Amino acid sequence: MNLLKAPSPLLRSIAVFSVALFFHIFIGTSHAQLPGKDGSLNVVAANTVVNTYYVLMQPVSMGNSTLVLNTGSGLSAGDLLMIHQAKGAVIGTANDISFGEVLDYNGAGNFELCGVAAVSGSTITLAAPLKQSYTTSGNTQVVRIPQYSELTVSNGASIVARAWNGLTGGIVALSVSGTLTLNGRIHADGAGFRGGALSGNGGSVLQSNTLYRTTSVADGALKGESIADSALVASAGRYGRGAAANGGGGGNNHNAGGGGGANGMSPSTWTGQGVMCTSCPGASAWSLDPAGANANSSGGGRGGYTYSASNRDALQVGPGNSNWGGDYRQERGGLGGRPLVAIPESRVFFGGGGGAGHQNNSSGGPGGNGGGFVFVHATAVTGSGSISANGNNGGATTGNGNDGPGGAGGGGSIVLDAASIGTIQLTAEGGVGGNQFINYNLETEGPGGGGGGGFIATRMYVSNMSVNGGANGTTSSPSLGEFPANGATSGAAGNIVLLTAAPLPVELVSFSARMKGGVIELHWTTATELNNYGFEVERSVDKHTWETLQFVVGNGTTFSPRSYSWSDASTSRINARSTLWYRLKQIDRDGSTEYSPVISVAPTADATLSAIEAYPNPMIDQTVVSFTLAAESTVSLTVYNMLGQEVARLVDTQSMSAGTFTSILHANNLLPGNYIVRLLAGDHTSTTMLRKQ
Repeated sequence: MNLLKAPSPLLRSIAVFSVALFFHIFIGTSHAQLPGKDGSLNVVAANTVVNTYYVLMQPVSMGNSTLVLNTGSGLSAGDLLMIHQAKGAVIGTANDISFGEVLDYNGAGNFELCGVAAVSGSTITLAAPLKQSYTTSGNTQVVRIPQYSELTVSNGASIVARAWNGLTGGIVALSVSGTLTLNGRIHADGAGFRGGALSGNGGSVLQSNTLYRTTSVADGALKGESIADSALVASAGRYGRGAAANGGGGGNNHNAGGGGGANGMSPSTWTGQGVMCTSCPGASAWSLDPAGANANSSGGGRGGYTYSASNRDALQVGPGNSNWGGDYRQERGGLGGRPLVAIPESRVFFGGGGGAGHQNNSSGGPGGNGGGFVFVHATAVTGSGSISANGNNGGATTGNGNDGPGGAGGGGSIVLDAASIGTIQLTAEGGVGGNQFINYNLETEGPGGGGGGGFIATRMYVSNMSVNGGANGTTSSPSLGEFPANGATSGAAGNIVLLTAAPLPVELVSFSARMKGGVIELHWTTATELNNYGFEVERSVDKHTWETLQFVVGNGTTFSPRSYSWSDASTSRINARSTLWYRLKQIDRDGSTEYSPVISVAPTADATLSAIEAYPNPMIDQTVVSFTLAAESTVSLTVYNMLGQEVARLVDTQSMSAGTFTSILHANNLLPGNYIVRLLAGDHTSTTMLRKQ
């Protein structure tokens, strides 16, 4: 008896749409790949590797359609490939805190999917030209993606990435034209950039080591691996506390802990100091830290203090005081790795490796590996399993324990492209900093910093997602029982974004309109811009027919906020209508375009209500929304997502007198992305755009 039902027309339509959208976003116009080519698979064993990895042997430029690999074995026409460049970023090399600043990504993190048209030896002909360039010096690999019709991962089973070895690995990539039934795990935990290895013993107590990069093992421990160009890091100095891009810094001589790696972006500015745990034992000691109390940096956590040899009260005697003996318990731990700016459709990173702890007694801890990159496309995902790309914990001390522990690995990246997602769990968390296990005279060293959180991109909201940073390590020394963190800090959270059908190269964070003095003022702000040529301002009187009013020049490529404004003074058209609608047509330098959300304003609104104001915008967990009424009105204030679905009602058809009013929007349960706030006061409306980080 055949109990399998044929798929319904609706399910078939969803599957066709999902596959077509997947090809449009990630593959473009290439159609040589064959969805379902690898049939169905039921995974029942743990640690199953389904991908095959190849090394790109010759650099390729955008527009090329030929790849030369180390071998073409196992590839054939109709296969689907991912090309991914892991490294190559240009960084600053000054011997100060700016060491490791990303000056140019230089292709690091770039990826795309392409179909195979033909294979001849180690030469692969692609079905369509490449959309980006890739270098061999940037450690570019090519990964064969299996194309399943159906995929089941049973309870207790797992699909894993082969660990990154400097040339290949670190990636799990799957395409399922039907349903992925996930009751086990798919993960790239600890498969990303490698943590700093323990170096040979070295370094006498100096009480003055402030180096951020050095070529001497005596001065500091090895930094964690990152997107930075390997040769550049080696020539500048692989040792010391400076953070090379998203890799954690190594602990400085004498015996400081390693810094945590990083990946995902959080709203806080990067300082390398991590996040000081204010709820942990001895939190009042942070007020004595040279970085200041309650440091809150994005990226990885900082490694703990250097060697101390006496028992003092850490809540009263701060770091650097000679009464601690030894190396005076100085703030010289490896700095936390820097967060990176990912673009889920074209640039995604491994989690940075944690920096090693400095050792001179063969007892230190290595840095933890960062999380890898998991890419999954399916029409639907069901089951109760998990997808993860977590960073590994930092290495703990061994033997007598009288050396520095390692920093943790940063969380990796997950891109999940599915039209339907069930109750699975997604995590790209930083690891926990390495612990010091010691009871050796009165000696104490600083633990490892926690790893920063990773990056997750999905097509829809998933209730169980986490990009948390990892906690700092602790010391078991009786001399620091009152403050076991001993200077080590936690990693910051990463970020979660939504995939879009045609992603804007510009991250628009606000767009508003208001009537003032007979003209309508438009204001908008961007967080980042990539190859932005500019904006065309468009207006409609019916939300159907649009006219172009003005072109506003963009800022090209920038990772700093930029503000724009333009005023519509065509009063003859304005006074004839009760409501006007506006939108922005963003134009990329390659000619591609995308539209902003539509906002509206009533031309007579300045006599009745003001524009909506919201602060802060972007928001994290809440924002205050304010507006002013010139006369008594019946008011509704509603928040919508970009699908037009109501997500919050702040004022519900309430009669309100003239005056200024505020309402708090609590955003803890809202997915990061854009939202529209609509104010209705009598017959007049005003809208603005909000963004949640």
